[in-house]
Order: sequence, then structure tokens, then C-alpha cells
Amino acid sequence: MLERTPILVFPAGMADALGFAEEAAARGERVVGASSLPFDPARPRYADWAHLPYYDAPDFADRLAALVRSLGIHRIHTPHPVVHAHLRDLLPRLLPDCALDGAAPFAAHLALYRRALTQAPALAEAGGDLAGPPPLRPALGLEPAAALLRQAHAVPGMCDDAKLWALAAIARHTPAGDLVEIGSWWGKSALALAWLAARHRLGALLCVDPWSPEAARQGLDDVDAVTATSDHEEAARLFRISLLGLGAPVANYFRLPSVEGGARYRTDRMVISEAFGEIRLAGSIALLHIDGNHAHEAVAADLAAWLPMLARGGWLVLDDYLWSFGDGPRRVGDALLEERGGDVLCAFTAGSALFVRLG
Repeated sequence: MLERTPILVFPAGMADALGFAEEAAARGERVVGASSLPFDPARPRYADWAHLPYYDAPDFADRLAALVRSLGIHRIHTPHPVVHAHLRDLLPRLLPDCALDGAAPFAAHLALYRRALTQAPALAEAGGDLAGPPPLRPALGLEPAAALLRQAHAVPGMCDDAKLWALAAIARHTPAGDLVEIGSWWGKSALALAWLAARHRLGALLCVDPWSPEAARQGLDDVDAVTATSDHEEAARLFRISLLGLGAPVANYFRLPSVEGGARYRTDRMVISEAFGEIRLAGSIALLHIDGNHAHEAVAADLAAWLPMLARGGWLVLDDYLWSFGDGPRRVGDALLEERGGDVLCAFTAGSALFVRLG
């Protein structure tokens, strides 16, 4: 059980302050919010509240010391860089037993961008050395590659950096047309596909996912136990939020099982949803990403429903071809490579996915 010595959060109304306070409260810690504003909209978000003058006011030090001593506060968190610098100098002299959170404000945010920049060089030139003719489109370059990584890393999911590299690589070799994703869940790979489609002007992205417990059952006890307790409505909402963050309407979705979605795709060129409005599809698939139910029968049905609409020179991405829980995607992928070997222009694995370009 955590000792409930209060943590003072000041100024308590900043976005990072609210996030920190919620996480601390969830851990069972007692949080006291403080603000210099006469009226702070964040006040109802805190069980305990205090008023402090602005950090540069003549009586700030005395008022802070009185508050800390009266409540037994031993730790102060501030998301404001100027206040943090002031308290870093003040506390050792004024309140030597009261600690200041060590991380400088915004350090965690900046670290995410710096991490993306350190990982971006491999992605920046991806696609120049794939087998076949020269790429149709230029390399991303360092900062756009970092932007793609930064946005993709902000979405939870299983799409790792090796797969992001491969998606960026094949996007340079993909003909114009629709991008279709079967199985989107929270939208991590969908965001990457939509971003690349917009960057390279490939076409629209259509995501097909029923977001339902029934469609997620794969006949694998460990996997099904997790999906059975997952919040499918929340996953659909997070998917929409993830793609709405891109701003431009470059994607839309069918909330349908894969085979039903394929039948609708054949006849319906206009996709309308409340979240994304309207997008018009080309009716020819340039890139098909299959990442739905991984049971063999389900993967085979996905491929049968959608592969005939893949354009010449288009790409199939079969996720979890290398999968520790089962062999459905691998069996389907191996059968495709054997049956269509003469049409394969390029094939490789990245992460756990199989990438195949068909002529």
C-alpha cells in the first residue's frame, strides 16, 4: 500500500499536469492541485485544491512553504518549464525535505521526437533497393520519415518498425489505386498506410473490420481469451481517432466482415461514414493488407474475396505470416507463392509479414 503523502501539482491546469494527476491518483497517491488563477477550470478535476500566487510574486516562497508544511507535502510536480527552473533553485534552500520531480517539463515529449529522428535514417531511403524496376516515387527523406514514425508510435498496436520500413519501401513501388486493409483494430498500420497514401498520392485507404468478438475468435485458447475481454467498441473509436488525427480525409471504413466488405467494394465506389465523410474509391486495389482473423479458413476467405481485385503490379501484405500462435497466414501465403509463382515480381518478409508483388 502506497504511503499517501500528498503530491503538489502546480500549476495544476496544464494538460500534462492533469495527465500526471490522473496517473498518480490511479496509483493510489494523494494529489493536491494548485493554481494562481482566481478561477481555474481544472479545479473540479482534483479532490484537494489550493491557491498559490504566481511564482514571481513577493510572497510566493512563504505561501508555498506554509502549504507544504501544513499538508505534509514531500514532492512537487510542475509541467511548466519556468516554474520548474524556479523551484529547482528555490526548494533546496526553502524546503530541503521537499523533492522536485527531476525530469524537466516536455523532456518526455522531446524524447519521442528525438527517438523518431534516430530511427528515421533507415526509413528515409527505404524502397530504393527492392527487386524490379526503379521506384515510381522519391524517397521520403529524414524529417518525413521521422514524422511517420512519430505518428505511428503514438498508436498502440503490433505493427513494428520493420513492418513500417517495408510499407514505406513498397509505397514507392505501388501503382496508383485503392489501399485496402482487412483488420484494423486500433489503427496503427492503417495510420501508416493512410499517411503514405497521402504523401505519395496513391489513392484512398479503405479499412474493413467488424470490430466484433464473434469475428475475432480464432480457435486458439490463449488468443481468444484476450480478444474475448477486449473492448471492441473502444477499439473502433480509437481507430477513428487515430485516423482523424491525420486531418485530410484520405481514409474511410466498412464496419463489416471481410467477405461482406469485398462484395460491397465490388459495387460501391462511394464510402460514407459519419467520422470521415465521403471518399470515392478507384475500384482497383494497389495495396492489399490482410490482418484480420488468422485462422486458416478466415485468411483463405479474405484472400479469395479480395485478391482478384488487386491491380497488376500491386502488393499483397499478409500479416503474421511468421506467427508464434498458429500457421493460418503462412499456409495461405505458401499456397499463393506456389500457385502464382510465375506472377511474383518480388517477395520478402519484414517483421512477421509477407510482402508479395504480383504481376
